[in-house]
Amino acid sequence: NLATQISAQIAGSVAASNQYRLLESEYRQREQIAEIGRIVSSTLELDEVFTRFLEVARELLPHDRIAIITLSEDGSNVVDNLVDGVDSKSAPAGAVLSIDDNPLQLRAFKEATEIVLSGDEYRTFAENEPAEKVRLDAGLISVLMTPMVWQGEVIGVINFRSKQENAYGENEIKIAKQ
Repeated sequence: NLATQISAQIAGSVAASNQYRLLESEYRQREQIAEIGRIVSSTLELDEVFTRFLEVARELLPHDRIAIITLSEDGSNVVDNLVDGVDSKSAPAGAVLSIDDNPLQLRAFKEATEIVLSGDEYRTFAENEPAEKVRLDAGLISVLMTPMVWQGEVIGVINFRSKQENAYGENEIKIAKQ
């Protein structure tokens, strides 16, 4: 049947086109991750690294707020080294806070694991945590925290937040871990 043959050819073209778009997207992601590596290794000046990192991170992992948080030497405090986006004034860059004030960050540091919360799960959690309630009140309803590990030690956390529910899934976790 001619119609069956034509539809089979069209289906093959559509499948090939979809595969090409997927490969092209993966290639762009890998290029952006490589660019972050080049940025980090190009200078010891953190302000320059953070500025250039933000440009790439915006394309790589869409977010409405991002923070790079490091642990103090004694492990009792966290330092917000970079804060950009929604609600960046409530905890500006340079803010030093007790690690015990944010259970999500504490968990990311102690367990060296990614944390993803969204929607009702995040709302329920945030209602009882002052640091998270501020973010929730700003409309941020999805969070992805990924630890930064250096020589087997968690030295920081990158914290992505979004106003979009379920903004972070397996693909975003994979990208953030790299």
